[in-house]
Amino acid sequence: VSRDRSFEHYAKLLSEMTKQKAKASRNKYALSDQSKILFREKDGLVSYFGKHDVGKITSGNVREYLLFFDKRRDKPLAMSTKSKQCGVMRQVLMLALEDGVIDIIPPMPKQRTVDKPRVSFSDAEYGLLLGAARKIADAGETSVRGVPVTREHYNVIVSAVHSFLRPTETELFGIRYCDIQLMDSD
Repeated sequence: VSRDRSFEHYAKLLSEMTKQKAKASRNKYALSDQSKILFREKDGLVSYFGKHDVGKITSGNVREYLLFFDKRRDKPLAMSTKSKQCGVMRQVLMLALEDGVIDIIPPMPKQRTVDKPRVSFSDAEYGLLLGAARKIADAGETSVRGVPVTREHYNVIVSAVHSFLRPTETELFGIRYCDIQLMDSD
């Protein structure tokens, strides 16, 4: 296969494009997640499809890859993980399509996902959490990892719940003062 038609060529191109986008984006995990899927040493997409001609990759090849991927593990991968694999595969093939090397992207095997909503507090449990947080903060005797628990911790809980922000590094803890706009009106 000529180098410019190989899967590896387009995978590296996608990786470079993602690096450029990651510099401008706040999502620092997008590049590492994609790189793991593409370049994992023994069962990444490039190690499996690297020398393949992008024009000869079929849905059957992708299905075989997913089976190969599962066989290398003690228990089968979650459907969402397989779906991510197919998504990155599709992105690589999209670049080949844009370059006119292929005419159509083969349909990716469907991954049946079961919706598993996150656990949440009931109203009673949330009230209990707020009451306990207020009580501990007002007592001023408790420290966690050397940091005294104060009313600010209580306020963070209330703010996160009422704004629907997840308590993660990129959402709740990613907010800075410059992200807040003060309004003059009600």
